[in-house]
Amino acid sequence: MWLISDARHARRYLNTAHLGRKKEWVRAGLLAEAPSPHGLAEEIGVEPGRLAATVERFNGFARTGVDEDFGRGRTVYDFGYRAARHAAAR
Repeated sequence: MWLISDARHARRYLNTAHLGRKKEWVRAGLLAEAPSPHGLAEEIGVEPGRLAATVERFNGFARTGVDEDFGRGRTVYDFGYRAARHAAAR
């Protein structure tokens, strides 16, 4: 299982996860980086087309605000959270 994020998300939320041990985690195979989804797929041993399709599907859910796989974004709570994040981003 891999948690995949873009650089913006990693800077905002994940930098404290490795607490300065980034190089160690990369050497140990716990963290992988690449400049593109295709490169990342090769780095983690996933078929590039499949990863690209997964990323596109997830990004589509992000654009619509509803995750069709897990139902996120369908409740009043989710809608309020999404509205608050959108307002804060302005």
